[in-house]
Amino acid sequence: MNEVKEPLITEYLIKKLCIVDNNYLWLQQLPLNENFAITSMFNENGEIIQWYIDITYENSVDNGEPYMMDLFLDIVVLPTGEIIEKDKDELEEALHNNWITKSQYDFAYRVFNQVLKQIHEGTFKYFDLSLKHRDYLLGKIRE
Repeated sequence: MNEVKEPLITEYLIKKLCIVDNNYLWLQQLPLNENFAITSMFNENGEIIQWYIDITYENSVDNGEPYMMDLFLDIVVLPTGEIIEKDKDELEEALHNNWITKSQYDFAYRVFNQVLKQIHEGTFKYFDLSLKHRDYLLGKIRE
């Protein structure tokens, strides 16, 4: 984001966090064989602000365009190691309104808990990959 009209501030754990501002960068990864998407957010100095993980039913590509089928549950991981579990209420609402099936609801929680376990164990490889992919893409842009 070269220039934004105004910064976007969000609040987690009673802390305010700027996630959009001039010269910020977002990188979104949709691994094809996984059921989550990761948006890595970097500030103007290239430092990670947060990783935002969407739990998905499917990640795929249609006519050359990547897409995901979101299952409402989200996880935010801050560079301090703090983990914020988000949108459980949205998943409940989706089930209540028949936007998703009970099977999809259960699947979302299964994936959610697997991702949380990997994060806690330090085996969630996508944090390191986000840094590598960002550096690779910035190198290609500068060529």
